[in-house]
Amino acid sequence: MKKKTYSLRLRLLSLIGIPVIITGLVMGGLALLSTYHEIDEVYDAQLAQNAKLLLRMTQHELEEHERHGLHLDADTFDFSHFYERKLWYRIWQNGRLITQSREADAFKDLKAEAPGFSRHDIGGIHWRFFVYRDAKTAITVEVAENSEVRIELIMQILASLLMPGIIFLPFILLILWAGTTESLRPIRAIADELNLRNAQDLAPICDRTLPREIAPFIVSLNRLFARVEETFQREREFTDNAAHELRTPLAAMKTQTQVLVKKAADVPACKDGLENLQASINRAGQLIEQLLSFARLQNQNEPMEKLHLSFLTEETLREIHPLAVRRGQSLEAEIEQGLYLQGYAEALGVLLRNLVDNAIKYTPEGGMISVSLAKGVDGIVLTVTDSGSGIAAENKDKVFERFYRVNKSADSGSGLGLSIVRWVADMHHAKVALEDAKPHGLVVRVVF
Repeated sequence: MKKKTYSLRLRLLSLIGIPVIITGLVMGGLALLSTYHEIDEVYDAQLAQNAKLLLRMTQHELEEHERHGLHLDADTFDFSHFYERKLWYRIWQNGRLITQSREADAFKDLKAEAPGFSRHDIGGIHWRFFVYRDAKTAITVEVAENSEVRIELIMQILASLLMPGIIFLPFILLILWAGTTESLRPIRAIADELNLRNAQDLAPICDRTLPREIAPFIVSLNRLFARVEETFQREREFTDNAAHELRTPLAAMKTQTQVLVKKAADVPACKDGLENLQASINRAGQLIEQLLSFARLQNQNEPMEKLHLSFLTEETLREIHPLAVRRGQSLEAEIEQGLYLQGYAEALGVLLRNLVDNAIKYTPEGGMISVSLAKGVDGIVLTVTDSGSGIAAENKDKVFERFYRVNKSADSGSGLGLSIVRWVADMHHAKVALEDAKPHGLVVRVVF
């Protein structure tokens, strides 16, 4: 099952950005309500003031001319501003209309009888009315204002409040993104450092310039590395000690068995049993040698050095060549000269010997083993090809496991050879691949 992961950066951005956006929207909503209420109050006060002003002007004209039914000609005035067309008025005296603004004809028979404020819909447009009545002169002043004026003002004020936030919100999120990225940089640096380490590097992580929040995590990780290193060290010491302790009695058993085989040459039944015993002792001795070699490689603490890989390969093949000759096999080599590599000479020698030894071991008499070393596209490529029986596809990954043997009934092999090869390859950041040879056999390719 694939494990679910999440982005810490996105989570921090959401935890910061979403509350900021919600707060902005709530503040905008509250500002809208407050602005709407205040604008209503201001415009209502203006309507009331306009009504009283019109009443005083009308009373003044009546007293001036001492007559009723005064008609104030509104058509002679030219409106100087667009918003003036949204403010209409009508004036009555004793229930008779004596004057009105030019557009007030649209009100037709509508009459706001009740004094004070009221709202009416005329032609699909909302109007705010204010009626002021003077009982002494029987004059009624009706002032109406189109609600669009208020809505436009509210929208302008709201836009002036929200537009800066809308414009600067992407910059704020960008700053938050950059800030979280920079804050998480130490975690990324630690991850990169761990990815570049080989499997045997259990050195503690440097914790000098770490944030307080992840310092406990690094301390715990370093303690874990120390415990694992201690466990591995004990395992290596046990393997080394056990191999050394078993080496001496096995050598004695091998010598005695060889003597007994010679003495029992005339007794076939005893000879066969002793030869099987000798083969088992040889296999046990080979296993011990592999364990010792593995223990020495794991205890390798010296820094890598620049090696002449071409020369090292030639020398190793020169040592192994007699074994192939004794088995009646052909060992061919094609080594490109002048190839160098940073590594451990002993470990690379073990890798070469194990690969070629395996090829010789599983190739029948008269077969051929070829070794090539050349510079490829991805690096230096070491290829060992044999004409043996090969390895089945389902076993190609398993053969790198410790003590795994494809043919468990064979009289040779410890099951450690390819596991050591993989371990040495990992130590040198190399890749090992197994392929089928044509028409049969195995190709082992190591890319440094």
